[in-house]
Amino acid sequence: MKFQLLQIGHCDRHFMKLNLDKIGKEVKLMLNVFWQKLFLVLILFIVINFLIAGVFFYVYYVKAQKERPVSPLLLSINQVLLESVFSKWDEKEIEFQEAMSHEFPNVFREIPLPISPVGETSSTGVATSSEEISEE
Repeated sequence: MKFQLLQIGHCDRHFMKLNLDKIGKEVKLMLNVFWQKLFLVLILFIVINFLIAGVFFYVYYVKAQKERPVSPLLLSINQVLLESVFSKWDEKEIEFQEAMSHEFPNVFREIPLPISPVGETSSTGVATSSEEISEE
């Protein structure tokens, strides 16, 4: 009885090995076909993409441009409104020119320090340069 169970197990392993070999060969064949057809599939997707983009462009741009009404009221300019805008613009321009002509103090100017320049002694007689300190 033991001998028969071992034989059945051995047959099952051999059967699984054959299936795995067949599956492996089929997968390799499918990958090979896939890589051969990949370029054609990509070209096909690009063409489909351009067709869809062309339809959207036509519907939402070209057709919309043709259907847009051109009103003569939009082409005419309200002269009173234009004059009021120009007068406000001139007032703001004058204010801007006045602001540019003002002299403002320079906040970044050099501030004189109470320390005397390097090489001189202060009124207290203390040396202010490193050379004078090293000589003493």
